[in-house]
Amino acid sequence: MEGWRQGWRRSGTNAAICAYWALGVRQGSCLRTSLAAVLFPSLLNSLMMLVIGHGDHFMCGLFGLSNRHRSAALKGHHRDRKPQEKAEERAHDCDIVPQIKRMHQGTASWRFRRDEAKAASLAASDLGLVSIVTTVGLYRYSACQQREGVMPKITILPKTNLQEDCWHSMLISLLRGLAALMVAAAHLRALVYPGFGTVVKPPLLFQGLAFSTGFAYLAVIVFFVLSGWLVGGSFLNKLDSDRAFQNYAIDRISRLWVVLVPTFLVVLLVGAAVGVLDGARVSFSTSEPYSVSAFFGNMIGLQTIIVPPFGGNFPLWSLANETWYYVLFPLMVLVFRSRTIATRAAALLAIGAIIHFVHSAILLYFSIWLLGAAFSRIKIEAGPALRWVLLLLFVGSAVLIRMKGKTDVTPDGYPQYLIFSLIFVLFLSSMQFKRRPTQILDRLDSIGQFFANFSFTLYVLHVPLIAVMAHVLLSMSGVAQLSPYSLSHYVLYAAMYLVLVVGAYAFYLPFESNTPRVRQWLKTQFLARVGTVQP
Repeated sequence: MEGWRQGWRRSGTNAAICAYWALGVRQGSCLRTSLAAVLFPSLLNSLMMLVIGHGDHFMCGLFGLSNRHRSAALKGHHRDRKPQEKAEERAHDCDIVPQIKRMHQGTASWRFRRDEAKAASLAASDLGLVSIVTTVGLYRYSACQQREGVMPKITILPKTNLQEDCWHSMLISLLRGLAALMVAAAHLRALVYPGFGTVVKPPLLFQGLAFSTGFAYLAVIVFFVLSGWLVGGSFLNKLDSDRAFQNYAIDRISRLWVVLVPTFLVVLLVGAAVGVLDGARVSFSTSEPYSVSAFFGNMIGLQTIIVPPFGGNFPLWSLANETWYYVLFPLMVLVFRSRTIATRAAALLAIGAIIHFVHSAILLYFSIWLLGAAFSRIKIEAGPALRWVLLLLFVGSAVLIRMKGKTDVTPDGYPQYLIFSLIFVLFLSSMQFKRRPTQILDRLDSIGQFFANFSFTLYVLHVPLIAVMAHVLLSMSGVAQLSPYSLSHYVLYAAMYLVLVVGAYAFYLPFESNTPRVRQWLKTQFLARVGTVQP
């Protein structure tokens, strides 16, 4: 285990150094200095503390503990270490923190509180070289700050900011809707057009269509990050409320099943209509997509693990990831927050069983989900220049991955998606401030909320709808595939896409839109609350 930890530390150190110098830290390059020296090393530091389970100060910040509890965690951290390691930490405390203070003498303000300086020194003892890089970067950036008066301020929030009148909330709504629209457009193009590689001299219009609809996997990564931000952040906000874990379980189950149950019934009807389902035979096989086992297995996140996606609805693979992330996260919280040793031990055993049960890709991409949960508590106060740089990096990394990167969510593609996610959460954290209530922004926010509201329905329903439209197209016109060389077929593609979106919205109205009501009823029935039940 110690060798594994050392490997993570060395890889984190190397990654920090590469990011530091790749961003061009040199004299006079203030913006790049701030990104490399302040954001990347500290981010890698905190992430590795989370991964190796060796950073109580990070978890205290993540779960919003008070300063008193944070100090207690720091003392416990020192108490559990060997005498030699304690001496090394004291040496770091003596060397690093005063140096940082001396470097910042004469600047506009001193950003570190005493407990944050202690946490920084603890991180330095685990990742010494990262702290050196950070220290040098802070020193170099302080000169830039004196000349330009711009310095990002990173704040750990006591609660996740879920206010709808902030910039990041509007961006989250827009990205949720856009991600679902992107996935639907990509799958429609893949199912009704020939593969791009098989088209001889593809027309410019088809090249544009293929490129613009090729961000489906990145859209799924966006879903993972936003799910961690919204679901994880909301759960952390409610930890101290009555029956937080029971309410969380009902919220997650109702969120999934209110949409999945009617969608699976539609899948059965579509299978019977297109002739791929034999209604006279009932199967319990775990290998058949229309079996009873597949139906209930997809309800509890067993697709891609034991059963196939139900009815050939292949986008359901990501719901297996989401389901297990919903389970793993509260178990992690129990490990750190439970008051009894028995509960912590049970949570650890459950986590171990899940790790043994699910495949490696689900576990690997859980770190991306955790990024969203962690950064929902981090606010980066920066100037517009830095926010624009982060936005350009976010868009640029997406285009670069689309052109040169992996095109599926596998362990091989994890590094590129991790970098993309890091840039994404940094950008979102820098946008945590209130926006001005202008007519254009209010209209944009309304559009984002409109599409975000039925994004889940669109995600799980679009493949069955494509199957129906493809069957109707083949039956009426004998066209099995659209032609990249026919302009009229592009119009037909646009019409089919419009049917997908309108059909998903019509399906959303009786089902997903009533999720809060179903959730309220379930809490009333199963929690037996007295008085008003909080949704």
